[in-house]
Formats: sequence, structure tokens, C-alpha cells
Amino acid sequence: MKEEKIVNPKTDGKINVEVKSPEKGIERVVGTMKSKTDRELFTEGRLRVKYEKKDADKVGNKIVAEFNQRKNDEKAELEKICAEKKCVVMKGKNKSKVATERIIEEGALMGVEVSVEDARMVKKEIRLQGKIVTNGQAVHYFKTMEQRVGAQKKGLIIILVIWIIKAKCPMPVAAMAYQIKAKALAAAQTADTLGYFIVPFPGLALMITHVGDLLTAIEAFEDPALIGTMVDVEAAVALVKISVDALIAYVNTKTIVNQTLAPSIIENAGMEQVKEKAKNTKDDFSVRHGEGTGNIVLTSLAGKFNNKRVSTTYYWQYGLMTPTGMQWYDLPDTINQCSTIATGMSTTQSVSFRKSTFTKKGGRSAWSPPIAISPA
Repeated sequence: MKEEKIVNPKTDGKINVEVKSPEKGIERVVGTMKSKTDRELFTEGRLRVKYEKKDADKVGNKIVAEFNQRKNDEKAELEKICAEKKCVVMKGKNKSKVATERIIEEGALMGVEVSVEDARMVKKEIRLQGKIVTNGQAVHYFKTMEQRVGAQKKGLIIILVIWIIKAKCPMPVAAMAYQIKAKALAAAQTADTLGYFIVPFPGLALMITHVGDLLTAIEAFEDPALIGTMVDVEAAVALVKISVDALIAYVNTKTIVNQTLAPSIIENAGMEQVKEKAKNTKDDFSVRHGEGTGNIVLTSLAGKFNNKRVSTTYYWQYGLMTPTGMQWYDLPDTINQCSTIATGMSTTQSVSFRKSTFTKKGGRSAWSPPIAISPA
């Protein structure tokens, strides 16, 4: 018997399946099937995607579990072998240990011996500084530093703590608002209510003159009866800006040497405070005692040209005082190695050291100022 599927368009979306028998000429409907709506198809597709994702997650989780299990088995096997052989398993360094080593290394470059306990104290101070938000908090921090860490360690903290408080002074864009704020800055210097600016800002008189000229230029531009242009206003603003920039630099000379009072100095200058990393805190050249008698470690900053590191040759010398003056002797040069160890140095008299560098673009530098070190 031959079967043939026939779709009847008059069955309201239903599909009739009929069987025809050529021999007997009998037609019989053996079943009906309703077509799915768009919503049903969408739901079916969504569920298919959902379960496919579940299956994929199961496979992924199984792979991760197997990997972790294999890793744990290897670790257990290694510990078992080490226990049998009585050896130690070396563990990777965490962030805290890396930070501790970095602080110790930076201290060594500055000629300061930093213990692990000192490094921990420095890390704590850095965390405390990171929480400073207001002027009052900054003043309290510096006032209580000696009480927290001890007078003998205060110098170490000042060397290694990398955040310093400086002044900034965002200025408005509009010319009139710029003039008003600049005038307020000049007035704060003139009043000097707390006596921070007893040695006055050298450019104060010129700044006051430029602020007055700016107001004149603005009035001339806004008054139809006067001949004033925007070019005149912009030129006057440029002159005031020079004075404002110089004033910010002047205020920062006060804050950098007195970080304890820096927030108060900045506030009384009519400016805002900002914390930034101190730059170039490392000495260009330093010396320190190394391990063993007569060994001196010499360290230079890495050679740069236009603030970019370049291949550098380092020249080192040590000097001894003679009846005729300082006599200098060469130490082995180093290439792309900014430190070296001078061995066999005198243990009975002071020895001086100096360094020079050579780069292809920058050429040979002059000898650095000599640094003397006493016998250990």
C-alpha cells in the first residue's frame, strides 16, 4: 500500500494524514497534527538553548574539577616526597611579601638598612596615607606619626612613604570668573591670616596689576561705548595665568618642606590639596657597605635619554686622599648594569666614589659629585 501525506488548507492549521489504497480506492484519515504557533516555537528554542548551556556548563565544571583534583594530587604527592626526603617545599610569594622586598630594596638604594619589621611599618603608613581625604585628617596623620612609629624611625618613614601633599588651583574658563578667583588668590596672599607667607610671593605686586588690567579689558569689551576686543581679554587672561602658575609653585615650596602644615597652608592660600607620588626620590648615585670586609656597593639610576631608558655604559672610580690631593682609580666598567661592587677597599681610611655614564644619543656625562664612605 502506498502512503501519501495530504495537507488540507481548510482544516484550520491542522495537517491531515490520509492513506490511499489504489487497489480498493479507499481514502481514510488516520491522524491529525496541529502546527505550532510562533510563541511555542520561541519557547521551545529558548528551552533548547537553556539546556544546551546547562550541558556545556556541566562539561566545563567537570574539566575544572578534574584539573583541580589533578593539581591537588600532584601537590599531595610532592609533599609526601618532601616529607620522606626531609626537604622544604618552596611557596610562591604573595603581594605582601613582594611589597616588603621592594621596600627593603628601595631602602638599600638610599643607603638605609630596612628590616622586615620596618617594611611592615612602612606598608601600614602607606595604607593610612591612602585613607587621608580631608585637611584635618592629613594634619592629624603627620602630628601623630612620631607617636605611632617612634622618633628613631620617623626619618625612615619620611624617606620611604611615597605620597606627598601639594597645592593645585583649578581656574574657571570664563574671563570674569577667572578674574574674580585670581583676585581672591592675591587677596589671600596680602592678608596672610596665619603668617605662612611672611616671605611674600615675589610676583604679588605684578599679579595684582595684571588682575586689574584683566578687569579693565573685560569692561572695555562689554561696554559698547568703548573699543575693546576679545583678543585683548584673552591676552590679559594669559598674563594673569602666568602669575597664577607662579603663585602655585610658590605655595608648593612651602608645602613640600612642611608636610605637617601643608593642608593648612594650601587652604589659607585659597587653593586645593592633591596627593601625588613623589618623583625622583632616589639619589642619582649612592654608595653603601656590602657584605664582607672592604666591599662597597655602588648604585646609579638607570641611564635615560628624553626620559626613556637606553643602553648605557657605566664608569666607576674610587679615590684616596694623598699628600698631593685626591687620587682617582678606575673600577671595571659595566654595560646596562647600573650597580657594581668595589672590592678590597681600604678599611683604615675614608674612600670616595664617583660615576659617569655614556649613551649613544646623550654622549659621555660628567663625573658625579664624589661620595665618601667611612670604613665599616
